[in-house]
Amino acid sequence: MIYVAIAEHTPAQCLGSNEEVLAIVGQAMPKIPDLEQKHNVKNLGMHVMISSHKTVMILDAPSFEAAEMVLLESDLVKWNTVELSQAYTPEQAMALTMGTD
Repeated sequence: MIYVAIAEHTPAQCLGSNEEVLAIVGQAMPKIPDLEQKHNVKNLGMHVMISSHKTVMILDAPSFEAAEMVLLESDLVKWNTVELSQAYTPEQAMALTMGTD
């Protein structure tokens, strides 16, 4: 299943202006590949939107819980508010919302 995580922080919590957050990021980022492997999660992409202080991660995970554990154990939630949602292709969404298979 595909999950999209949107992490958002305030300008004051931005690693570019906050040394404490920079230290957390420096410790957190190297852990992510091992955590993905531990929880059988494949990272399909991570993109940073600098001016809006957001990061988007696309994860292929066996469950919501597996995707969430990567986010929690990586400490991403220490300086971000993170929204995690399951994502669908347009065809899957149409089938689900229209009650067809």
